Amino acid sequence: MAEPTASPETTPIEAPTSDSIASPEASDVPATQAPATQAPTPPATAAQAETDDAASGPVIVIQPSEFAEEAAGEGTLFLQDDCLLFSAPDGEVSAVAWPDGTTWDAPSESVLSTSGAVIPMGQLFSAGGGFHTADTVGAFVIDPDAVAEVTRCANLEASDGSIFVIQSPVDL
Repeated sequence: MAEPTASPETTPIEAPTSDSIASPEASDVPATQAPATQAPTPPATAAQAETDDAASGPVIVIQPSEFAEEAAGEGTLFLQDDCLLFSAPDGEVSAVAWPDGTTWDAPSESVLSTSGAVIPMGQLFSAGGGFHTADTVGAFVIDPDAVAEVTRCANLEASDGSIFVIQSPVDL
């Protein structure tokens, strides 16, 4: 095989080395020129994280849907191991997933529903929705971490393994 030769019209190009690349000094950059990179976004502060956690607390939300299941559920709300549980009059206990927009009021340990109802621990309430297992709740719960959390709650000793997915306004 013949060696390639440079013709008079072409010049071979050599790859630059670290010695041949000049780095501009701070004094070489004009004052009006913007920096080439943006500053990274600072991480959330502990206070911001606590505020976000306080708003959601043990409330696990479902994604909005165009349909709603209509199974009626009536029971009492209680908190165990950072999980909201729904205890029906027949003794069945389920973890609870709430409509998006439901929040937690930590000082009063109450759920603030999307309909404006304030549900303190021990309050009897009713709502429409559906009862699911960990295998089917993923169709309703927004985020995989929330699926894991509601599944953890459903697997507590106090729970029967079901999850009450609330999909209609709460009645007290």
